[in-house]
Amino acid sequence: MKQYVQIGRTGFSLSLPFAYRWAEEDSHFFQNNDPLKQVQVEIVEEPLCPPERQPDFISGQMKIWQEPDSDIRLYKASFYPGQPDYAMSCRRGDHVRISLYGSVDLLMNPNLKLWNLIHLENYLLETDALVLHCCYSMYRGKAILFSAPSGTGKTTQANIWKRVYGSRIINGDKCILQRRNGKWYACGFPLHGSAPECENQSYPIDTIAIVRQAKENRVEKIAPVQKVGLLYTECTVNSWDQSFVDRALNLLMDLARNVQVVTLHCNMEDDAAHTLHRAIFGGNHGTV
Repeated sequence: MKQYVQIGRTGFSLSLPFAYRWAEEDSHFFQNNDPLKQVQVEIVEEPLCPPERQPDFISGQMKIWQEPDSDIRLYKASFYPGQPDYAMSCRRGDHVRISLYGSVDLLMNPNLKLWNLIHLENYLLETDALVLHCCYSMYRGKAILFSAPSGTGKTTQANIWKRVYGSRIINGDKCILQRRNGKWYACGFPLHGSAPECENQSYPIDTIAIVRQAKENRVEKIAPVQKVGLLYTECTVNSWDQSFVDRALNLLMDLARNVQVVTLHCNMEDDAAHTLHRAIFGGNHGTV
């Protein structure tokens, strides 16, 4: 089975030995729209043969080995405690080989997504893109992103905007920050956590609001270096790879210079939306 998908400006040609159970929202990314990068992904059923030496890094349920010409990852399913490793992926240039051993049923589990196995963040970075943990809304043809740690209230703020101003939520958990010809766009992403919204739409970024809970609503402008620090903590960054970290920081510094990033100190009332709206657009209230 072969499937072509595109995420941001990266195209993936997938070769699978079985019929994969795609989620409905995954079909939004079945396209070939002149990508900047093409990646071949081969999935095979075979015994897992990780390097004999100890991993260079361990990140959650993933073990990582870095070789001069490859990046090898071994995965364990955190939602199946006590189960053995179920997949290994090896990235060499623009080719990924994913090995599965007796675990096809596991790969079909709704808690797992194929996207997690293809070194997606690495290939996005090569096209000047990063994954941001945020609630991605569209308003007046522009992207407004609400970013914060889980449980802070970013989804609540996006839903207030939806109710008050008629904005549309594109993805309730993540988006791609993409630099295109010097301008920054928010792009759809196939993973969306527990949020139901997941569209494949791209819009120029108007504002990124860093959400912080407060009794009174106010918007705080922040210096570029603070913007980088706040956004870095909410981006998917391979901290074990110094070259990845360096390139990610360079991208975020460019974004901080060219995109409005503010801190939204807010409660859960409609006035929180009005306060941010005034800060962005002045005194006019409007609809999408």
